[in-house]
Amino acid sequence: MSLSFSSSRTQYGVDVAHKRMDDLDTAMLQYAKSHVGARFLDIGSGAVGQSKRLVAAGAMVQAIDIVDYSREFAAAQTALNVTDARLSFVQGDILCVLDQLPIATYNAVCLQRTLHYVPYSGAQLLLRRLSTIVNGPLYISITGLQSAIGLQYPQKDTPIELRWGTLLEAGADIFSISAPLCLYSQAELSALLDSSGWQIERLWTSAFGNHKAIAKPKV
Repeated sequence: MSLSFSSSRTQYGVDVAHKRMDDLDTAMLQYAKSHVGARFLDIGSGAVGQSKRLVAAGAMVQAIDIVDYSREFAAAQTALNVTDARLSFVQGDILCVLDQLPIATYNAVCLQRTLHYVPYSGAQLLLRRLSTIVNGPLYISITGLQSAIGLQYPQKDTPIELRWGTLLEAGADIFSISAPLCLYSQAELSALLDSSGWQIERLWTSAFGNHKAIAKPKV
């Protein structure tokens, strides 16, 4: 299965991390500051927003996105005066890229506003793979069925295993999202993490109706 991830300028909506931080971003930064030198995977990184903040907080970041943000990452390296050893970017399909990375084990992984761009079966496959190469926290957020985006989603009553489709035309225009989606309830995200090898430490839903979790690989 070929999986594509992004928070791009077009199909995948606004690059939120480039514009602002939320409570999950803040939790990541707290971890980075208390674990200086921690190796982070930033999957669906977008244009370097959170990756840059993590490096400034003391982390080493490997970012991945299906969209080519190499120029943005090169500019961030210059601004932070760091090399590829501290901040690097790979463009490509995440499941193909993971096995090509130079470091085999990571201390934390970020999946902010990313996983809903993958069919449910692909999300299971990815999370299981990540549980074998990440030995610390997973920071994940996903668009909820009861969010404003979810109100524009015709597939909301489809079983999660088959739930995959685009927004209504009006919603696609409002949110700049034309890519297909798999949106979740909080219970569905919880079940996905549990079945994919992750022990949830905290799970909550934002005021905007998006689900967030911090989890660690099961021992």
